[in-house]
Amino acid sequence: MPRSFPPSPDFPQDGGAERAIREALRDQLPDDVVVLHGVHLQEYEQEHETKN
Repeated sequence: MPRSFPPSPDFPQDGGAERAIREALRDQLPDDVVVLHGVHLQEYEQEHETKN
């Protein structure tokens, strides 16, 4: 099972699609993968938000 950060994310009330995608990734990806949820990434001066 891939590692997930955060281990138990809080999904919005209408987060059924986000939850379904996270569960599909968890169930189908190999153990050496890391799944990130709601993480902000910054490269130099440009900020990016992960798409869940």
